[in-house]
Amino acid sequence: MRRFSALLLLLCLCGAAQTPAAKGPTDSSQAPVDGSTPDNGEAQTGGAQAPGAQPIELPAPPPEQPHAQLSPLLSPEAAYDQATLPLDITRSDSSNWSDIELAALDVAVAEAKDACIARSSETYTGADLVGYAKLCAGGKQWQATYLAATTYINGRWPKPLLGEAYAYEIQADMNMGAAQAAQATCIAMLRSVPYNSLTDDVAATTLRYLQFAYLPLALDLAFQRQPYILALLRGSRATPGSPGAVPEQPAATSQPQTAAAAAAVDIPIHTLFEHALQLAALQQYNNQPPRAAAALADIDRAMPAVLPPDEAIYIAADRRQYALLGTRFPALPGAVSLRPATGTPPGKPNLGESTLFLLFPPWCVQCIRQAKDILPSLLRDAMVNGSDARLHVYALLADSPPPEEPAAKPALHTPRESAAGVGGVRRPSQPGRASDKTSDQATVTVTEGKPATAEEQLRTTPTLVVAPSTLTDFNAMNFPFLIAVDHDGFIRLMVPGAPKNLLVQGGPAEQISDTILQLWPAPPSR
Repeated sequence: MRRFSALLLLLCLCGAAQTPAAKGPTDSSQAPVDGSTPDNGEAQTGGAQAPGAQPIELPAPPPEQPHAQLSPLLSPEAAYDQATLPLDITRSDSSNWSDIELAALDVAVAEAKDACIARSSETYTGADLVGYAKLCAGGKQWQATYLAATTYINGRWPKPLLGEAYAYEIQADMNMGAAQAAQATCIAMLRSVPYNSLTDDVAATTLRYLQFAYLPLALDLAFQRQPYILALLRGSRATPGSPGAVPEQPAATSQPQTAAAAAAVDIPIHTLFEHALQLAALQQYNNQPPRAAAALADIDRAMPAVLPPDEAIYIAADRRQYALLGTRFPALPGAVSLRPATGTPPGKPNLGESTLFLLFPPWCVQCIRQAKDILPSLLRDAMVNGSDARLHVYALLADSPPPEEPAAKPALHTPRESAAGVGGVRRPSQPGRASDKTSDQATVTVTEGKPATAEEQLRTTPTLVVAPSTLTDFNAMNFPFLIAVDHDGFIRLMVPGAPKNLLVQGGPAEQISDTILQLWPAPPSR
């Protein structure tokens, strides 16, 4: 997967709103060819954000995802992409930026806002409207962005920047909470501009925005996008008017878009395959295995007979990951719990009616921050729902098991020292010295002069330290890698690079749980 553009990086840094309630399943295999949503009453979920709804930050498209520990060896260029993946993922999250960089970003947004307000879209025509939309998006002025983009799209002039205009309109729709409008505009973009890397990025970003709270809309968009991807994989465009035909490209694109050019130069074949597989994965999530199987069969028929070595490695790994859907979550042999002993055997997760796992390596600092929010979010969910059985969440730290805590050496203390500690100051968290209030808490041992390890930072959190090979088992390349299972432990959804606000009230975690409980409800006895 190629690195995402600066345009979409800006899009991902800006928050976008979604209605928190997850929507029901839909029959996307019957999606109408005119781009409208299925007329079953379930897909009509877009529009303005509901009052009091929790804003959901638009998840960033994952950075390039070379596949680790694969055989045979990747090419040197692909191996370099693999080696720099931790840096790409760390940089993609603005929470990891320095204070200086964040201050500079704030200044840039403020200046873009002032410049946007000082101008008007009525002043401009043609390409200047797209430039104005870009300026206003940089200042997070979404109404002005939307007006400039739609004025360009609907104007009577040559439109060499039509793809960019659609991208800014969709960005504005998402940030204004208009999910259905964003989906409809994305479908219009598919029908109006060539399917190139920009179109692919925008469609993928829109799907990530829709898939949690607006599953029917996400399924319909994936269904509408599929013929374009399959045509590129087949190596030639479908004949107009035939089943699955790709609409003719607008007159502005005088050269036919061949699959060879798109796959070899613009969009890698493994990226096309990965995005085509999203329709099958969403059908699995919608509890429609036959339709998922049909979508996978269509992909297999469209695939080239011979693949370059790197592409073959990537695609084989994606196939192995997809095959995990509908299977039981693995037993995680040798896992070590970082929480104090509970009723559940150490290293064995206690499944709820729905359970989310966040898998990540120890270098993922944003994942560590997110894992620290698990317990507060679970307590809040239990208070709201009156039970802690509905949703369980675990962090899975893929690292070598932490060393066992050394036994505390007995020490003699005067009564005064025993009560107050050295110097008369009580220090209940010292290794080997526990107070009556903290005797049941795990002790964190930090080596002086060295930063705390991931295990040390995650002590007392619902974290399991699992074998590093777990990353390869799930083909996890963007983090945290989310795995959602039902009450029986069957895997229903996998999401690379879960959004930062996954655990906020009304956020994606609760939306995923709602969908799983609706489609795979636990027995009444539970």
